[in-house]
Amino acid sequence: MPQLWHVGTARPKGAMPDGEEASQWPSGFVAASIRKAATMKEQDIADVIQAFADAAADAKTVGFDGIKLHGAHGYLIDQFFLARD
Repeated sequence: MPQLWHVGTARPKGAMPDGEEASQWPSGFVAASIRKAATMKEQDIADVIQAFADAAADAKTVGFDGIKLHGAHGYLIDQFFLARD
């Protein structure tokens, strides 16, 4: 089964073509270790949910029986548990 994940603010420095692009974070609270993070708006959350759904559908199309959602290690799903305003 493929593992689906979104790293949120856990992405390594230089991982994006534009290194200055802000990571996404679920709320206005940002831990001191986070360099730069944009607070997710409702549409951003909806877009991420849709991307997970699209990836799951693609996995089914190519023959997988299921998927794994990575929701630990400080990645985006886990960040919803850590985030607070």
